[in-house]
Amino acid sequence: MKLPNKRDSRGRSAAQTPPVAPGPDEPAVSMGQAAVLGVVQGLTEFVPVSSSAHLNFVHARMGQGRDLNFDVLLGAGTTLASLVYFRREIRDLLSADEGRRLRKRILLSCVPALGLGLLIHRYEEKPPLSEPWFNGAMLALAGTFLWWADARGSQERSLDDITPVDALVVGAAQALALVPGVSRSGATITAGRLRGLNRRDAAQFAFLISLPVNLAAIAHELPRLRAAKAAPAAMATGIAASAATGFWSIGFLLHYLRTKDTAPFAAWRVAIGSLVLLFSILHHFERSRS
Repeated sequence: MKLPNKRDSRGRSAAQTPPVAPGPDEPAVSMGQAAVLGVVQGLTEFVPVSSSAHLNFVHARMGQGRDLNFDVLLGAGTTLASLVYFRREIRDLLSADEGRRLRKRILLSCVPALGLGLLIHRYEEKPPLSEPWFNGAMLALAGTFLWWADARGSQERSLDDITPVDALVVGAAQALALVPGVSRSGATITAGRLRGLNRRDAAQFAFLISLPVNLAAIAHELPRLRAAKAAPAAMATGIAASAATGFWSIGFLLHYLRTKDTAPFAAWRVAIGSLVLLFSILHHFERSRS
C-alpha cells in the first residue's frame, strides 16, 4: 500500500520541501575542528613552515573558507605561549639598565610592520594571497631561500651583536611574512642568518620581535573577533590547543637549532608546497574540462 505524502504547513509534500539552510548564527567551526586548527597553529607558528598556509590548507580540507577572525584567536594562543616561555627574557627587557639596548632593537624592528605590514594585511584575505596554489608556491620558494640563507650564514654573531640595521632588516622580513606561505619565523630567521646571527639567537630574536606585533594585531582585531564563526567553547578550545602546542614547539626549535640546521624544515616546505601547487593545477584543469 502506498503511504500518503506528509504535508508541511503550506501543503507541500516532504519531498518538495527544500532543506533548511544553516542559520547565519550557526557556528562554522566545531569543537573538534577548533582543536585541530589550534594544534596546527601551535605546531607551525614558530617552526619555519608558515602557520597561515597550513591553516589555509586545513580550512580548505574541512570545506571551509579561511576565517581570519578565528585564526587571530588562535594566534592569541601562541602569543600567550611566547609570553610564558620568554617570561624571564621579557622581565630583563623591561629592566631599565639590562634590557635597554635589546629593547630598542626590538622596537625598531616593529617599524616596517607599520607600513608594509598594514598594506599586505589589507589583501591577506583576497586572491591570490588566500588561494592554496599561491600558498604552495610561496611555501616552496621561501623554503628554498631559507635553506640557501642558512647554508650561507655564519655562526659568529649573537643577540648582543644586533645592530639597528639588523633590526630593520629582520623587521622588514617579518612584515613580508604576512603573505601566507612565507612564514614569519622562516622569514625572520632567514634574515637573521643572512645578517650573520647564529641559528638559535636568530630564532630567539625572531620570536621576541613577534610579541609586540602580535599584541598590536590582536588589539587591532579585537572589535572584529565577535564575528568569528565559532561558539565560545570552540574558541577556548582552539586557544588552549594553540597555546599548549606552541609552548612545546618553541622549546623544541630552540633546542634543535643549538646543533642542527634548518634543512629539514626547508625540505618540508618545498615538498608540501610543490604538492599543493601540483594538486591546485590539476584541480584547475579538471574544472576547465568539466
